Formats: sequence, structure tokens, C-alpha cells
Amino acid sequence: MPLSLSKDLTGDFAFYTTFARTALYGALRACFSPARDYEVMLPAFTCTAVIDAIVQAGAKPIFVDVMSDTLNMNLQELETKLTPKTRAVISHHYYGGLSTNLDQLNRICSQRGIVHIEDCAHSLGARWGNKIAGSWGQLSVYSFSKTMMNPGGGCITTNDPKIFETLQDLFREKEFKAEVFKNQQAFKHMGDRYREITGQNHSTSWLVLVSRLPLSLLRRVSHFEVEKVNGRFYQIDELSGGYYPIEMDISMTKLQWKYIQRTLERMDDLIRRRKELYAKLTARIPATFFDKEMDPTGNYFPLQVKDKGSVIQAGRQRGIRLLETWPAFQNSWQGQKTNNVSYMANKIVLIHLDEFLNLKEYDKLARFVEEYRN
Repeated sequence: MPLSLSKDLTGDFAFYTTFARTALYGALRACFSPARDYEVMLPAFTCTAVIDAIVQAGAKPIFVDVMSDTLNMNLQELETKLTPKTRAVISHHYYGGLSTNLDQLNRICSQRGIVHIEDCAHSLGARWGNKIAGSWGQLSVYSFSKTMMNPGGGCITTNDPKIFETLQDLFREKEFKAEVFKNQQAFKHMGDRYREITGQNHSTSWLVLVSRLPLSLLRRVSHFEVEKVNGRFYQIDELSGGYYPIEMDISMTKLQWKYIQRTLERMDDLIRRRKELYAKLTARIPATFFDKEMDPTGNYFPLQVKDKGSVIQAGRQRGIRLLETWPAFQNSWQGQKTNNVSYMANKIVLIHLDEFLNLKEYDKLARFVEEYRN
């Protein structure tokens, strides 16, 4: 595969993976050998897949609160929680925007010899000043399905040749059977995402449905372990047996690569149209969380509301689909559900702007946002 699928990826080296969640797992595995007593710091406002990746890499997640006005990680609290067991800190960019305190975070990590992994899954192409998402971490992780409609797809980038060599050594082996099962999961993921955003089935959904029976038979006949390609994502909690490393084949498939490559050819136009709509909305309604100097990708419009349930119902009645934020619909770990996280889970809804890019329903959308914003 070429070095870079997109000009918006940073780093001298790029390793392409099945999903962003397996990219994060791979980044952690490349940074340290699995050990039960390693700790990884991460924002408490996060999704289950991030926690799963840490646990499956063999480390323990330690949660740090976020600031309710910016979504930046609380760095003062971070410093109080760092221990000699801390091996990495994961930072997040949310909803097409950027965290704005990563220079300070880098100083903290550098002083203590801790690896900073930058999670850019929601913000491929976002900019702040003259820097783009992925410019701060020693490793950066991206998604090609959070900001675009693709069959999964993730990437790990780094400037460190030793880390890149470790990634290649860890995940060099590929099996034909694994490619088949990875493709099935990737296209199912795309169908699920499309249905979540639009309420309709994707054109490839029938292929995934038809493939289930033959793949189930193939799995039994070949004694293939699905954990080799999917791990135990979305099945981990604090009662599932502690922190344990597992072995996964995380490399992107050839079919994923071809599909994503075609989609990225349209990425600049898609982001331009999103930004036009985002700018029209923010001209009428002040942006939530995002700094004026920030140049978000505009894939999500976060909306703070007083009564989430009634707003979601009102949106449904007007044909406007609203998405909840995690962890409103996911189980929380001990120490994760802070007051700020609870507030955001209960008071924030997301509008996926791709539904409104033709601008035919812009006035309806703008009136709704003006009426129901907090």
C-alpha cells in the first residue's frame, strides 16, 4: 500500500487497519509489551471501543475528567493521577473539532517519558491554526468511517521508525480466511452506520445478510476463531476478567483499501459542503465547544439542550434525526461517569450534517436548532 491514503494524515509512516478501534489497539501494542499493571490515561468522556482497545492491549484504563465548555481533558487532574505505571495518555478530538490544550499535554508526557496517542477518529481533516488533527501525538489514530461512509478502515501514523517496525512485526501475518471475515465485518459496520444516520439500509446490506450463512459454515469447517479479526470489542466490562492481551489480525483488507481510496477522492468536496452548511448554522447559532480559530470538518453539529428526550422526540416528528452521545447508551466503568460526563450524556445531541448537504431542508434544520438549543 502507498504511504498515505490522504493528505490529511500526519507522520512519516502509516499503518492501515480494519477499524479505528483496532488501530488504537495496534498503537498500544506497539508502545509496550502487554503487562497487567500498565496504566493508560484517557478522557472519561469516551466510547466503549476505546476502553476495549486498552484492555485488550493488556493495560488498565484510568479516566480523567473533561472540561464541559471545551471538551479538553482536565490536565490538572491528569497530573494528579499519573503514576510510575502510566505508559500512555490518549487524547481525543470530538465531533469534527480539535482539543486545544495538546501542547501542554505534550510537555507533561515528555517530562515523564509517557507516550501521547492522539485519537483523531472524529476529526480527519480538521485544523486549528496551521496544524491539522494528528500533529501532536507520537502516534495518531484515524478512522475512515466516522467522518465518511466506508466499510470500516483505520490508520496509525507515527514519525518513529522503530514504532512502525514494531507494528509491522506484530501484524505482518495475513490469512485468506481472515480477509473474508474482516470484509464481512467491515461492510456490516458500514451498513449499521448508514442505518444509524439515515434510518435506511445501505445498498450493500443485502450482501452482508446473504453472506452470513456461508461464512458461518466456513467458520465451523475451518475452525476459524473470530477473535483473530474482531477481538472482544463491545463485550468487555469490569466483570469480564480483568486486563488481558489478545492477538488480532488488524491489517486493512485489499477490498477495504480500494473502496476507501475511491471515497477519499471525494473527501475535499464533501468537507467543503459540510463546512458551508456548518458556517450557515453557526452564523445564526453560536457553535458549541469549538474555538473561533478552529476549522472543524463539520460532520457533526453538537447541540446542548435542556430536555434531551423531548428534543429527540420533536426532531423525530419533524424528520430530523438526532444522535445521542456516548456514554448515554453505553455502560460506564468505575470512575468514568463524572458530573461533566453525565451532563454531556444527558444534555447533548448530535446532528449529522450529511443528511442536509443539499440545503433543501436547511431552513427547517436552522429553525429547529434555534428553537431547541439550550
